[in-house]
Amino acid sequence: MSAQASFDADVRRAMSRRQFLARLARASSAAILISSPLGCGAVRGRVERLFSDVPPPLDPVQRKIVAKIIDGFNPPDTEIRQRLAKEDPDYDPVDAYMTFAYASGDRFLANMKFLIDFVNVLPTLTRSFSNRYGLPARLQLRWFHPDDANRYFLFLRDSNIRALRNIFSGAKFIGTAPIYTNEKVAWKFMNYPGPWLIDPARPEADRALSTSFDMAEETDENVATLRRRVVGHDALREGLQAARVVGGSDRLVLETDVLVVGSGAGGSFVAAELAAKTDQRVLIVEKGDFIEPSEFLQRERLMMPRILDTEFSVIEVFGRTIPTVSTAVATGKLVGGSATVNHALAFEPPRPVIRDWQERLGVQFGYDDLTPHLEAIRTLLRIAPVPESQISGSNLALRRGVEKLGLLHHGPTVRNAHQCIGCGFCDLGCRYNRKLTPLNMVLPMAARRGAQVIANCRVDELLLEKLPGDGRAGRTQRVTGVVAYLTDSRGATRDRIEIRARRVVLAAGPFASPRILMRSGVPSLRAFKGSARAVGERFSTHATITFCSDFDEAIFPSAATPPMGYFMKKYEVEDQATADPARDQVRYALEGLLNHPLAHAQLMPYESSESHQAFMKRFNQTMTLAVMFRDRPVGRVTSTGFEYALAEEDHAGWLDSLRTGARIMFAAGGRRVFFNSHRPLILNSPDEIDTTLTLDLVSQQRIQITSGHPMGGCALGGDGAPWRIREAAPGTWTACTSPTPRSCRRPWA
Repeated sequence: MSAQASFDADVRRAMSRRQFLARLARASSAAILISSPLGCGAVRGRVERLFSDVPPPLDPVQRKIVAKIIDGFNPPDTEIRQRLAKEDPDYDPVDAYMTFAYASGDRFLANMKFLIDFVNVLPTLTRSFSNRYGLPARLQLRWFHPDDANRYFLFLRDSNIRALRNIFSGAKFIGTAPIYTNEKVAWKFMNYPGPWLIDPARPEADRALSTSFDMAEETDENVATLRRRVVGHDALREGLQAARVVGGSDRLVLETDVLVVGSGAGGSFVAAELAAKTDQRVLIVEKGDFIEPSEFLQRERLMMPRILDTEFSVIEVFGRTIPTVSTAVATGKLVGGSATVNHALAFEPPRPVIRDWQERLGVQFGYDDLTPHLEAIRTLLRIAPVPESQISGSNLALRRGVEKLGLLHHGPTVRNAHQCIGCGFCDLGCRYNRKLTPLNMVLPMAARRGAQVIANCRVDELLLEKLPGDGRAGRTQRVTGVVAYLTDSRGATRDRIEIRARRVVLAAGPFASPRILMRSGVPSLRAFKGSARAVGERFSTHATITFCSDFDEAIFPSAATPPMGYFMKKYEVEDQATADPARDQVRYALEGLLNHPLAHAQLMPYESSESHQAFMKRFNQTMTLAVMFRDRPVGRVTSTGFEYALAEEDHAGWLDSLRTGARIMFAAGGRRVFFNSHRPLILNSPDEIDTTLTLDLVSQQRIQITSGHPMGGCALGGDGAPWRIREAAPGTWTACTSPTPRSCRRPWA
């Protein structure tokens, strides 16, 4: 029996104990929830200052465990640790991690503390590892030598037990995040050019410089207008004009005409249209912060916890539902929603998609019906192709590769970014207002017409009222408002409120919208009527993956180019020369991308500490591609997670996208191609593409899907249409990507 098989056998024997089963499942869940770079927190000052009024989040033993995890992934004798000790001796990685873990919120902190406690005792339950390396059987991780800690994490990485591989991912995040958020040494070590904003303590320094932006005055005034219409929690009783207080002895009760839940691409336009064309009072609630452009500080550790939520697909393990790393989906959580912090792609919906919705799902509109609306959005948001001068970095390498291979259907992407200056921080929020979004364009339109916004307000369920008698037209309940909770910036619940409204628009996205309906009992009401199950169904993700290639020469991936500035498409036809965009469906698209240090550290293969650091040092020589695949809507949103795996019918097409992307990278001059997976998956030549990237590898789910394009959950068409959902709960509408019946290039991606 191999050492790895013996290690797994030890764990399986330990798993016969019920307590260990439960702890392993929870530790696996905790590891996944903290392993994403989208889950890190904001550093809000020195540790001693941050915790002057609250107890430190980690006790002395937990600090030692975190230190050992960091030593295990980046031992003290490796180059980056030696340079940190010499060039920034006051920097303490444990303090850095503890600080942003606390700032990430109570849920993140609880998961992190459970994980590190579990990782500490896990070696005592895996005797084969201790025996092989001559370690005491009951030795906890915190007493390991850094070399032994490194070996142990590699055992976890190579385990055939998914829960242990998940724990490796969580430990890797702890072991790398506080290293690569260091700006003084680590960014220099990896040749990362860094943010355009030099000092986040002076957030207006770069914005004060003169520019030729012809919309500067307009967008600044738009944000100022919106700021005046965002009502603080302490002003709800006196500052509301779009609603009024109708109760408040034991809890605050508000009343309005139209309540819009969510302020992203869907909610912002609904609010703007209703405010402009009716005399209805419009109140918008958003669970995230109101963040002005000057607060987009171009640093992952400061922005990710404020602007993004990340969810992972779930599976049943040991009788418990736990997250996996097979699929991760990120969504925005700020005023303006995901459309404010995405890459600003603005492809119009393909004609064949709308045709299919009509023919297969009974959708009651056609492409011609959408044309005037698409034209209005195109004009409002200045949607235009990326200029030739900004095709550089990964985008230029992508073009070079597709041209060398003679591939068809490629070119600059179209974006809702006017006079973009190519800083590369689109996904952390555009601090220069060049990206035209709900925050600086659409919500201000609603605000000028009287709409108001309550930020940090999370809606949990609808208020339903039974209709008299047997109801009417088969309807037994009507929606009268929502139950919501005011939160602080860390997401902690402060106060419960009720908001009563004549109409409620759910625009909270493909996760929150169906879950609000679930918590409100709408699926049961539909089942009682004999309707087909629709809430939570038809979920898809574009099956997005990112993969990389390193070059001998620098390509400077973040040099004056927007993320996803160039694309290549493949259509659902055998002969690509005959493809007609008006007739044929897109099978997949490949787009150039760039990463920043924290995300880059999670994507780089971990063979050893030295090899991982070598990959990190080649940042400026690394090309990144993203796959956008038209996947079947086979996923399902549940009350606590989502279930998703690529449909078997999609495996061959998805595999083709991986192989095509690898060929493009090698043709562009890449020396290696590598993928985001637990165990390093590295191609060293084009000859390895077909033998390594196989259908078996796809079915094993070894490559992680990381998507920012969730769709579905409130299925559109036929018996699952939103108007069918309203029959069970009249008074509510959906206006986000949750009604999307199948994956497509979204009108405002």
